[in-house]
Amino acid sequence: MTDGTAITNTYTVTVDDQTPLGPFATGSEPVMLDEPISGRVVRIDAEEAPAATPVPRKIGIYADG
Repeated sequence: MTDGTAITNTYTVTVDDQTPLGPFATGSEPVMLDEPISGRVVRIDAEEAPAATPVPRKIGIYADG
């Protein structure tokens, strides 16, 4: 948001309650992992963000294979 309340600078990704991956910097470039992962539940958490940051609105998870 223009008032700075919806800014997330870094985030982590957790698959099936395993060790979190990241933190990753936000931006328009996709994040590519060095090794494949698999799972059923993907959790994305803001790591560095103002307290009033809302839930992310656009998230893409892409599979290759």
